[in-house]
Amino acid sequence: AVVAFDDVSLAEALEPALTVVAQAPEEIGRSAATTALARLDGDRSRARTITVPTRLVVRGSGEQRVREGGR
Repeated sequence: AVVAFDDVSLAEALEPALTVVAQAPEEIGRSAATTALARLDGDRSRARTITVPTRLVVRGSGEQRVREGGR
């Protein structure tokens, strides 16, 4: 089984299609911009961790194939 991180368009074009962990780039960008603008506006709070949810996109590469001969 093969699983990759980040859902690129090529993932579906491969054979078998690649199972991926997809990110939310818009949400990542929004959080980064909000933080940067707050810093520019004088925010001096401590650094913090922002967790953005991911999701598993199951495609063919996550399956175990049966080899010829039943193994």
